[in-house]
Amino acid sequence: MRWLSLVVIAAACGGAPASDPDAAGSESHPLGLNDVTILLPLPQGPQPILLGLTTDLIPQALFDRLVVAPGDVIDPFGAFQVMAVRFDICDRHTPGPCPRGVDGRMRLVFQPMLPPGAGRPGANDVALHAFYPIPATELPALVDQLRALARLGATDPHGALIVSTAVANPTYLAGLKALVTRYAHGDRLLRLTLFAQNAQASSLNWSFRGLDIDGSGAHDLVIPDVAQTQQHVILAAPDTTYDTSPLADLPAGLSLSLSGGAFMNAAPADQRGALEALAAAQNPLTHTGDTVECVACHVSTFLTTHRAQMAAIDPTTIAGRYTSTHDLSIIAGVSATNDRSLRALGWIFDQPAISQRVANDTAQVLDDIDAQFPPGPAPAP
Repeated sequence: MRWLSLVVIAAACGGAPASDPDAAGSESHPLGLNDVTILLPLPQGPQPILLGLTTDLIPQALFDRLVVAPGDVIDPFGAFQVMAVRFDICDRHTPGPCPRGVDGRMRLVFQPMLPPGAGRPGANDVALHAFYPIPATELPALVDQLRALARLGATDPHGALIVSTAVANPTYLAGLKALVTRYAHGDRLLRLTLFAQNAQASSLNWSFRGLDIDGSGAHDLVIPDVAQTQQHVILAAPDTTYDTSPLADLPAGLSLSLSGGAFMNAAPADQRGALEALAAAQNPLTHTGDTVECVACHVSTFLTTHRAQMAAIDPTTIAGRYTSTHDLSIIAGVSATNDRSLRALGWIFDQPAISQRVANDTAQVLDDIDAQFPPGPAPAP
């Protein structure tokens, strides 16, 4: 188990960056989707699986500004726990493969746990995403550490995204925690975003907003295409319409896809165009979270399935959809079948959510890692 000791020590101390970023690493174990995107299981008691929210991870003032001050979220600071982790080798501000020589990113997804006596277990329909940099010089060591953890966690390198089984191994969990706490520091926070069901509304009513943080302070994130700092979405029955404000019809056809009645009455060519807009929003080679408005990524998983059925269109024939040699199926989550949450990665009360956008992004991360940081030679038999 000497390699595991090296993993935990390197994760805690930073590891020695490789002198040549394109050189093969020392670890040969292949990475799978569940090794760079980790959806944690729900905790079975009061203690978090990985980490609870503290002011060392997110400053209280930023939490209060983004979460508390608008008045639509009532979950307290101490209720939030890390429920998912994503490692990446660039910031994904622009579509396409990651450029070389840039800083990576680690994303933590925090959700508030429902209190005892809430009537159901699990996490509330609120998510706080925190983004931290990974220095470019440390990426080769990080990838080696992820490969070593994958070996320990015995994850299937060819499998679809699922709720993590690797964290049941205490040594894997310790190594993952060491990696996360190396990079997750409140004074390094780059971006903080919120997706939340409005606790003051009786309808299904969600808000998106965020903060970008730099040397001059925290600034309200401007949502792409709509040029506003907040976007609201209300689910309207009975035709599954997502009433969105403000809204831009970008990608073109998005607004048609959001309206059940309008989609049903649209010409077949327009219906297909609306499905192509959803495909574009889910394709990391076409769009990122910085090039498309929030609602597009968050509704596209469910609406692709639902609208394709309405139009009798095979989803695999939709032009512009992302394809990969990795398993992009998302049957382990309910995002494709649940119209009552826009959750992309995390938990909808006691049900796991994994969106198509998350699976696609994760597959692209693996391709970029293998291109820039190829695995080391397999050990001799």
